[in-house]
Order: sequence, then structure tokens, then C-alpha cells
Amino acid sequence: MQAGYQIFYFFALDQHMSPGMLAIILGAQPIITAFLGENKTKWFGLFLGLSGLILVVFDNITKPNFTLYGLISAILCLVCIATGTFMQKQIHISQPVNMAIQYSGGILVVSMFLPFFGGWHVQWNSTFLISLFWMALVISVGASMMMYFMIQKGNLTNVTSLLYAVPPVTALLDYIIFKNQLSFMAGLGMVFIIAGLFLINRQGKII
Repeated sequence: MQAGYQIFYFFALDQHMSPGMLAIILGAQPIITAFLGENKTKWFGLFLGLSGLILVVFDNITKPNFTLYGLISAILCLVCIATGTFMQKQIHISQPVNMAIQYSGGILVVSMFLPFFGGWHVQWNSTFLISLFWMALVISVGASMMMYFMIQKGNLTNVTSLLYAVPPVTALLDYIIFKNQLSFMAGLGMVFIIAGLFLINRQGKII
């Protein structure tokens, strides 16, 4: 999860895979989780959420401009996070220790690929530093720790279905902060996602 998912995610973006198309591919994770976990009673909610996801990012997928390597990377990214999520369910050590081990292993794997992608050269500027701070502390520590806790305590389908909420929340923040107008399709997609999440989680709590 910490090496394969991150490597293929950024490689897909580097190969001109749009964030919207990548979100659609990764949106299959909750469905894969439900299928492998034989939890088919929530499939309608999952497909409703996926339909909403497609509508929210519709503008980003109408003009695909990605390479075959980008598509393969996106699929491998999906495989890594889906497999990692199932494996994480079987881990029962403390979360700080768990994350320290995973991130240490992840950086070793990523370091092996550095010579093939420009080495350690970094353009140090405010944009990079803000992004680095956000990814390192908020995403890698805060969000990941909460996700691992929910995976350990709850139902995998319920937890992974929350990923459907990421694109609509992003679109909403884009509207609030940058004043970019929401399309009718995006608004309709948000309604579908909310309805889908309600159907998925109505039979029990996430944690």
C-alpha cells in the first residue's frame, strides 16, 4: 500500500492520466472489496456511489489524453490499494508501530526507483513545501492512521466506500475556495454518492 499504490498513482498522473479518470478506476476498490468479501447486499449502494463518482468527475473524463502506461499504472494502483486493504485487516499491532514499519519499507522500495526518475533533484519552493507538509502530516499520518483504525475495527466495504466522498468534497471546496462553478452533473453526482453511502452504511456503523 505504501510503495506500490504511491508509485503507480503518481506514475499514472505523470503519464497524463487525468485525476478524474484515475478516480473512476480507483472507485472500483469498494466493489472489489465487497465482491471478495462476499458482501453483495450492499452492491446497489456501491454502484450508485460509483455512478455519482463518474458524474462528479465527468468533465475530466470526456477528453481522455492518457497513455497505455498510464492506464496500466492506474490499474496496478488499484490492485495495490485493494490488496493492501485486505492485508491491513489482518494486522493487529499498534497503529504507530504499524505505520512506522510500513513507511520505512515503502521508502526503501521507492528509493530503488529514484535513479530511473531523475534522482533526488527537487525544486524547493513554497508550493512544494506546502504540498510536502500536507502529504506528510495530514495525509500520511492523520488520514492514514484514521483509515487503518477503521479497517481494523469495522467492515471493509463500509470503510472503502468512503473513498467515494473524496471527489465531491474536493469539488465543493473548489467551489467555496476558488469560486469555480459546480456543474449540474457534479451536483447530481453528489446526490448519488450521498444516497449510495447511506445505503452501504445503514445496516451498521463504520467503526
